[in-house]
Amino acid sequence: MRVIGSSLRPTIATTGALAIVLLVCPLARGQDRQPQQPSGTGVEAPDNEGLIERSKTSSVQADAIWIEITTVGKNASRWVLDLNRLGSCYVLRDDDGARSIYGGSGMDMKLVKRAFETLTRRSVIYGARTRPTSPTDRRQLVGIGMATWDGSRVYKTQSGALETYPEEVQKIVADLRKATDHLAISTQARGSIQATFLRPAESRRILQGGGKRLVNVKDPGRDAKELSTLEMALRLPGRDIVVPTEEDWAALETYVRASNPENLDSGEFYVKSSARTYRVQMDSATAPAGGINIEEELIPKAKPVQR
Repeated sequence: MRVIGSSLRPTIATTGALAIVLLVCPLARGQDRQPQQPSGTGVEAPDNEGLIERSKTSSVQADAIWIEITTVGKNASRWVLDLNRLGSCYVLRDDDGARSIYGGSGMDMKLVKRAFETLTRRSVIYGARTRPTSPTDRRQLVGIGMATWDGSRVYKTQSGALETYPEEVQKIVADLRKATDHLAISTQARGSIQATFLRPAESRRILQGGGKRLVNVKDPGRDAKELSTLEMALRLPGRDIVVPTEEDWAALETYVRASNPENLDSGEFYVKSSARTYRVQMDSATAPAGGINIEEELIPKAKPVQR
């Protein structure tokens, strides 16, 4: 920094001298009214209309998309659709404090392609939203999230009424809901987890309360070929990650015992990974009739998506 600072002194001195010359020698008549045009660049500065037009067609990279529709008021509920480029799809429904998980099988790839082409547009992600005007007991908020496999890019729209999204987004959401209505309840999914990033001050406040400990989790790296549900949750905070097997669920419960032994029923634990601290919440799913059959072919763990 010293070398840089010393090298700037002659420049500043020269600039100061130039300013004095300019003050002494007024500009020619009319020059103060006509801004100087850049010469030799061959590039025109885009106007606001041009920028808006570009945003309609430009998109972001994403390997997974999740749509969350929350009904607030007397009959509160939550509906989440989680979709990846390979067509794997889960639907999570929270009603009256109970969670049900549907799907896990493939979706129609034409519909998947439409969803990714439509929902990843910057105009959708960064568009302004307004609150619903419907009666309180039927008011719904819609939020859309998306991310790349390695977690390097995570995008979330501002929650708002579905009507405030473009018409093509409303259509794709309606088509996705219709396509998932036939999905059967998953006999494999044991529940889901969601990670929340904690700022240092918040982390200290929680852990200083006593009875809670941090558990270190090794970061598998961006080039990992396969991730556990916990590793995926830490990469994508705010996304519900489905826990596919009873074995995986039991492994996560060991984190609760190690991190939050005084409140085992909470399903909540705290971990540290790559110098960041997270709160992880486990939410079990309602068991389907006949119980959970773990003898069936297991749902594969998350794997990178080939674009």
